[in-house]
Amino acid sequence: RGNVAPPPAPPPAAAATAAPGFSAAPPPPPPPTDPERRKFIDTTAMFVAKNGPAFEIMAKERQKDDAKFDFLFGGGYANYYTWRLGESRREMAEGTGAAAAWAAWQAPEQAMARPRPLDAEDRARMLGETPLPSTGGTPAGSGPGAQGNDHNVRPLSTAPPPGPATTMHH
Repeated sequence: RGNVAPPPAPPPAAAATAAPGFSAAPPPPPPPTDPERRKFIDTTAMFVAKNGPAFEIMAKERQKDDAKFDFLFGGGYANYYTWRLGESRREMAEGTGAAAAWAAWQAPEQAMARPRPLDAEDRARMLGETPLPSTGGTPAGSGPGAQGNDHNVRPLSTAPPPGPATTMHH
């Protein structure tokens, strides 16, 4: 009787509830205590989830000197941002949760469709920038017949494709 092995220890609670071979998801990192900061990080994560990694790269390039975006560079709340980004991607893929609802509200006609790649006008609008006028050879509003109107300014998304203009003669 002295040589009997003790009974095996019970499994940890998390492992007991998880599927075999998988561990339970860790709890989310603590969110910012300031509601405006949390909303800003959540919204940034949803934009990146919706528009893809190129949006995050562009935001990092443009906002590298703005302390408000320090979470993109490993600063305060970087772990929360990473977690929120993963949750937002999952929610959009499943069509559930706050991120999917937000995406539907942002573009109701594209709620469940894969978004098109961002163009320069989309990126400028998301960053609160004003699109540049066209570069038709004369500054906007200064060409013949301009007289204070903006006929020389056109949205970036309607610019003709690069290359020589072709005309059809019938």
